[in-house]
Amino acid sequence: MTPKQNHCQHLDTYIFDASSPLSQELQAAPWLPGYRLTMLPSYDGQSNPKQFLLSYEATVASFGGNTSVLAKSLVMALQGIAQTWYSSLKPGSGCSW
Repeated sequence: MTPKQNHCQHLDTYIFDASSPLSQELQAAPWLPGYRLTMLPSYDGQSNPKQFLLSYEATVASFGGNTSVLAKSLVMALQGIAQTWYSSLKPGSGCSW
C-alpha cells in the first residue's frame, strides 16, 4: 500500500467534526507521540495578536508541536470574541497553520 493510499484509508475511518474550521486532513493528523501541552497562552481578542502568536508558536514548539499541532491546538487557546470568531469560520476552511 502506498503512503497516499494509507493516508486515504485513515481518512475513511476517521470521524470528522463537520462544524470544525479545520480541514479533514488537519482533523485526522495525529497528535505527536509524547506531546503534552500543559499551558497555552490565551487570546481573547483584546491583547496584541502578534505578541500572542509569537508566544503561542514558541509554547507549542517547546512542547514538540509541529504545524498540524499549531492548527489543532489553537481552539484551546482562544477565548471570548476570539473563540466566537474561530467558531464562525467556514467548516473545513483551515488547511494549514
